[in-house]
Amino acid sequence: LAAGTLSNANGDYDKDGRCNLIEYAFGGSPVGGNDPPARLPVTSVTSTHFVLSYQVDTSLGDLTVTPQTCPTMSNWKKPGDAGAPAGFTDQLISTNGNIQNREARIPLGGGNCFLRISVTRQ
Repeated sequence: LAAGTLSNANGDYDKDGRCNLIEYAFGGSPVGGNDPPARLPVTSVTSTHFVLSYQVDTSLGDLTVTPQTCPTMSNWKKPGDAGAPAGFTDQLISTNGNIQNREARIPLGGGNCFLRISVTRQ
């Protein structure tokens, strides 16, 4: 690849719809468009919560991975922020080597909201 090809975190070199930074954070390849990242977040619903399960590779010390929520796709809040929904939590479930298995949870019945994982590079 030409020097600088993958230097744009928001670029999508392989045109698979996932930016380079997301592929880096979740174990994918920014050059192989047919390979889904190994650790993409997964959603589920329990009888009491909407759950977003995700993994963080702690060896990638240049990244911050944070669950966020909001009712209108703007003014995103992380757990503990003023204005975040009551009961919005993020917890470590287990660790396997450098990989943390985490869950962000929002109680059902608290109104409509969106949930996402924010990845930023320091």
